[in-house]
Amino acid sequence: MNNTNVKMVGGVLAGAALGAVITLLSAPDPGKKTRRKLKKEANSLQKSFNKSIHEALKKVKSS
Repeated sequence: MNNTNVKMVGGVLAGAALGAVITLLSAPDPGKKTRRKLKKEANSLQKSFNKSIHEALKKVKSS
């Protein structure tokens, strides 16, 4: 995986995270529920990011 692809994946993940945060913060839910949603979304994004990094590292090692 070349540097351009790594940057693109990073940009997509950052954009998804930013979009999720903006959406949750603008939602008319109470604070406790919003924090719960943010935590769940952050965990989901972390898992997705870790999976993407593992796949990228596997491709780099196999090259």
